[in-house]
Amino acid sequence: MHIDWYAVQAKNASTVNQQLAFLEQSPYEPIDAKDLEIAKDMMEQEMEYVKRGMNYGDLPLGAYSQVWEECLGQVLFLPNQHRYTRANLATQNLIKHLKELYEQADQANLELNTFKFLQEQERVAAPKRIQGLTEDVNRQTEREKSLQQKYSILQEQINEIQEAHAQQIPTTAICGGDC
Repeated sequence: MHIDWYAVQAKNASTVNQQLAFLEQSPYEPIDAKDLEIAKDMMEQEMEYVKRGMNYGDLPLGAYSQVWEECLGQVLFLPNQHRYTRANLATQNLIKHLKELYEQADQANLELNTFKFLQEQERVAAPKRIQGLTEDVNRQTEREKSLQQKYSILQEQINEIQEAHAQQIPTTAICGGDC
């Protein structure tokens, strides 16, 4: 494994420069001793409250701090819910949510692949169907032309028969059929 020492130093220098620039824009505000004393009293009250609530009794500050750090390491603040929860519960919920998202992604991917497959099938089949329909239309057009011609011929024959029949009727009516 190769580490570019110069790149690391340049990155660290960049980070330091950013931090210094931030401190110049937002300098530390001096904290009044009175405010520190109030904060210390609040912390002691909190410690007493937790000791009573957990029945710790009189723990030395070191032991209390160790227990506090261990507990703090096992909890997680959820900003969207504005509360603390045990980290393992949050992890389980996140894992469950992540699994659901993976399943949704898999389902969406399956649907996408199915539609792509259908699109390809349609792309291949469409010209064949168009050709088949065009052939059907052409056959139907030829058939209709043929039938129209046949109809025209038959219509002419009907007209000829009617004319011949019309010519025979007057003669028969005048002669009485003996002409």
